[in-house]
Amino acid sequence: MDISEAFECSQEPMETDDNNVTIALELSEPMEIDLDLSEPMEIDETILDKPILNKPILAKPILNKPIGQSIKISIFTDGSKNYYRAGWGFVIYVNGITDVMKLQRGNMHSDTSSYGAEVEAILQAMMFVTRFSKNVNIYKVTIYSDCKRAIDSLVDGKYPEIQKLVECMENVEIGHVYAHSLIEGNEIADKLAKGDDDAVEKYCKAKKEFGSVSNYFEKYVPCR
Repeated sequence: MDISEAFECSQEPMETDDNNVTIALELSEPMEIDLDLSEPMEIDETILDKPILNKPILAKPILNKPIGQSIKISIFTDGSKNYYRAGWGFVIYVNGITDVMKLQRGNMHSDTSSYGAEVEAILQAMMFVTRFSKNVNIYKVTIYSDCKRAIDSLVDGKYPEIQKLVECMENVEIGHVYAHSLIEGNEIADKLAKGDDDAVEKYCKAKKEFGSVSNYFEKYVPCR
């Protein structure tokens, strides 16, 4: 079953290719957002080129945002690897972990490690959020990952592509959650990374089975 058939979309799905699948979901309380992802990001390169290691990310907003609506973004990411394929997936929530705003997954070369796929998931999620922030004031972004190695690499600044995107946000944190602990976002991201759309549909329909992320969350750390 195509997972896009399981939801009532608030907008037409974005264009896809063989390696990426994008699903637009309707929020329980739809937000009035004028979102145009076709335009390139307006990034002040002089800010992005500044060193960003060893300091918390409290960057001055550098994208054009309307005055008014301010939201919090929660991102769950995961990477998967087996003999035949590697894949990544992420789920994005707005204002807590009740309204799913976006699901996305993609395939990678079979030689890619699960760690590499996890990093790609974080990169893809931050690319979307950075573009989304052009039209909406995002006051906080929290990334949840079950891969401590990926978290440590991000905090240590080993991926400048991600760090430049982080620098575009006012406040970005990343924290570790335990895998397979019935945390909704983590479970959905896991199934997306594995390309299991039917399982994603099942999890989205059975929210009452999931525990609160606060029961399993280990720690916050600022992206540096």
